[in-house]
Amino acid sequence: MKNKKILFSLGLVTGFILAIILVYNIFVPKAKYQDAETTIAMLKAKITKLQNEPSIFLNNSKRFIKKAQYDSATIYLHKLISEHPGSDEAVEGNVLLSKINKKIANLAKKKRLAKKRLDARLNKYISKNYDKFQHITFYKTKRNVVKGVGDLKLFSIALYFGLSDNQHKYFRLKTKYENLRSDYSDTKWIFYEKVILNGDNGVQLVVKTEYPEKQSENDSESLREWSDNNVDSDTVIKLAQAKSISVRFSGKYDYDFAMKRNQLKAFKEIVAKYQSL
Repeated sequence: MKNKKILFSLGLVTGFILAIILVYNIFVPKAKYQDAETTIAMLKAKITKLQNEPSIFLNNSKRFIKKAQYDSATIYLHKLISEHPGSDEAVEGNVLLSKINKKIANLAKKKRLAKKRLDARLNKYISKNYDKFQHITFYKTKRNVVKGVGDLKLFSIALYFGLSDNQHKYFRLKTKYENLRSDYSDTKWIFYEKVILNGDNGVQLVVKTEYPEKQSENDSESLREWSDNNVDSDTVIKLAQAKSISVRFSGKYDYDFAMKRNQLKAFKEIVAKYQSL
C-alpha cells in the first residue's frame, strides 16, 4: 500500500512538472529548463525502480492467484525470482510458484478425466466412420431420430459432422419426410423446400432444402423426401444450448412439431462431440 501511495504521488508530481516545463520552455532560461528535465528524468527512474520492487511483483502475483489467473501470476513470480533471487519475496515466490504448478497439474488432470468420461458417454450413442476416398471421418448419432405423427407421417432430423484429415470440421443436417400413403392425390403432401429449427433460447436455424441436396422418390408403400445440407456451425452450437427445439418442414404445406426427446439428445450429443475434438 505504501508503494502504491508513493507511485501515485510521484505520478502527480511528474505530471505537474511536465506542465510547468511548457512554461519554462518559453519564459525560463535554458539552464533552468535543463535542470527541470534532469529532475523529470530522476523521477522517472525512481518510478521505474519502484515498479520493479520485489514486493510489487509478489503482490501482483497474489492478486492474480486470488482470481485463479495462474498464468498471469506465474509471469510475475518468474520475474520476481529472476530479478531479485536473494530477496525474502523471492523465497515466498518460490513457494507460491510450486503451489501454482500443482494446481495447474491437478486442473489438467481433472480436465482429462472429465473429457474421458464425456467421450465414453458420447461414444455410446455416436458412430465414427472414416471415408478413405473423401479423407473425412463422419460422426453420426446411433439414436432413433424419427418422429411418427399418426399412422402415416414420419419426420427425421439428424445432425452429424465431418472431420477432414487436415482437421477441418463442419456440420451437416439430414432431414427426411415420409408419408406412408402412395396416393399422389393426398392433399397434405408437403414437398418441403426448407426446414426451420427454433430454440427456446431465441436461436433460429433455417436450412434451404434444394436440389441436388434434396431428393424424393415413391414406391408402392410410401412417398419420401429427404435432404442433406451444410449448416452454419456457430448457429448450430448456439441452438444446442436450448432446452427445447421446435421444427417446421415448410413447402407446399407447413408442418410443425417439437423435437422428441431422442432427437434433442442426439442433436446435443453431436454438438458436444464436435466441441470435444
